Amino acid sequence: MNFFAEYIREVRKSLEKGDSTEHTHRTALEALLEACDKEIDATNEPRRIACGAPDFNITRRGVPVGPLVCRGRETFDRSGGRP
Repeated sequence: MNFFAEYIREVRKSLEKGDSTEHTHRTALEALLEACDKEIDATNEPRRIACGAPDFNITRRGVPVGPLVCRGRETFDRSGGRP
């Protein structure tokens, strides 16, 4: 199955329950990131780093790619911008 289609399916399934938060979707996001490239490792809730406390730390072949911060859909208004 297409990695992105699987991610969307998992997120929609969680949203249908009506009690999801940004943390609920992290498992699906981790699976998507790691499925896109088998050399990628996405660490959920890594220790604090110089830029703060990211939700994920992304590495590829052990080399840091960068931090990733997740936001729930309620963080964005209908136009797609931040409130």
